[in-house]
Amino acid sequence: MTSVFDGMAGVLNGVFGASVTIYPGGGPGKAVRGVLRRQQVDLETDEGFEVISAAPVLRINKGDASGLGPGDRVETGGQAYTVRFPIPITSPAADAFQPFALWEILE
Repeated sequence: MTSVFDGMAGVLNGVFGASVTIYPGGGPGKAVRGVLRRQQVDLETDEGFEVISAAPVLRINKGDASGLGPGDRVETGGQAYTVRFPIPITSPAADAFQPFALWEILE
């Protein structure tokens, strides 16, 4: 099924994206192109309360995201991050971005 949004992620990635190294499953690094921005993310506390927090969010092509999950390392622009959790995809496009909430690693 095609969508009017098909192809938009590739255009956005070409304009705003940068080189990102991901380490799916803790394995060897793989260079992909992605967009990293700080945005609001809904989180749940240990007590079960929902809070909104500003967090770095990486958006990469869902085809490149295979195997990337919580605890995996991401590096871009000299900064390292850990994947917190994948954010559900809301776009119907075949080439949609897969967003991931990240933790910044302070080294």
